[in-house]
Amino acid sequence: MATGLATRRAFELLATCLLVAGCHGGTASSGPSGESEEDIPLKYTQRKVNLKLVGLAYFNAFTTRNGKPLTGLADLKPSYEADREKELTKALEEGAIVVLWGVDLKKPGNPDKVIAYERDPDAEGRRMVASANGVVRYLAEESFKAAPRASDP
Repeated sequence: MATGLATRRAFELLATCLLVAGCHGGTASSGPSGESEEDIPLKYTQRKVNLKLVGLAYFNAFTTRNGKPLTGLADLKPSYEADREKELTKALEEGAIVVLWGVDLKKPGNPDKVIAYERDPDAEGRRMVASANGVVRYLAEESFKAAPRASDP
């Protein structure tokens, strides 16, 4: 149990480091219409953190499960500190953050595609989406509709 907690803490620290430093593996990641993580307004930092945690936790859970696709929230919760991340857990349970379950991340290109997204656009008509590679983008509605999803055939 202590090893699992240490792994999750290291995972969370890495996610925070990537968020704060704006690190994307050496390049800024852009969506089909050019939106990148740098385009997300600072006032939406918590929303961004939540989506980044979902994307990275999904990848972590998929890996921990030896490539077996996740079937629901119960499969995801062990990969993030659900008891500490109450706001995120609530958003997932209530469907404010939609997760695409059953995705095979071994399929070429899937880790770069949308794996989770905000159910409703914000007042600006945009919503955040997350990929399993940890990239979060802030998309206008037409870009959101056109964004490839990991569940697409």
